[in-house]
Amino acid sequence: MVSLHENNFPSHSREPQDVGANFIALVENANDGMLVIVGGGIIAYVNKYAADIVGKTKETVIGKSIRDFLHPDEFEKVIDIFQRRIQDKSVPDRYRTIVKATHEYINVELTVAKTLWGGEPASFAIIRDIRNT
Repeated sequence: MVSLHENNFPSHSREPQDVGANFIALVENANDGMLVIVGGGIIAYVNKYAADIVGKTKETVIGKSIRDFLHPDEFEKVIDIFQRRIQDKSVPDRYRTIVKATHEYINVELTVAKTLWGGEPASFAIIRDIRNT
C-alpha cells in the first residue's frame, strides 16, 4: 500500500512538501497523470498532466468529484471499483474507462493502488491517455 499524507501537501497546490524535491519532480514531470481520490470519489491531488488530460488547471480539478470527468456511462463502474478497493475486495489494478476532455470524451487507462490520505483510505491513480496507442 502506498502511504500518502495530506498534511504534506500545501493547500494552494496540494504538492508534497517534505517528501523531497525528487518526488515532486517525478510526479509533476511524469508522462502520465497522477491523482489521489478520497471518499465519495473526490479528487484530493492531481498533477499537471492529469489536469491537462481533462483540459483544466490543477486548481480547478482538486476538490471536484471524479463524476465531473467521467463519461456518464462509466461512473457507476469506476465508483464501484473504487469502493470495493477501499473495502479490501478484489478489483482490477488496471482498467480502461472514458473521461471528458475539453470538448470530447477520450479513452484512458487507469492503474490504481490503495493508499492512505490524511489517515483515511484513498486511491492513488495513474491515468494514461491511450488515444494514440
